[in-house]
Amino acid sequence: MILTAIVISMGIAAFVLALAYRSYRLTTEEEVINDPEDTRVSQQTGSEDEDEEIPQPDTARDTDAPDELDALPGFEGSK
Repeated sequence: MILTAIVISMGIAAFVLALAYRSYRLTTEEEVINDPEDTRVSQQTGSEDEDEEIPQPDTARDTDAPDELDALPGFEGSK
């Protein structure tokens, strides 16, 4: 019975120490340096994204009828 109490108290102590360490890591200030890749990405204007075509929604009528076994969703069978 005493050994069980010792094991439980050591487990609780380890848990409390883990919580304290986590709290310490979350609250201390971390020094973050800027690397060249971060600088390059932050200076981009976003014009590269405008060149990509935005996909348009499919205007085909979606049916749930089983036209054929190999029909794809969004198409009226495989015809």
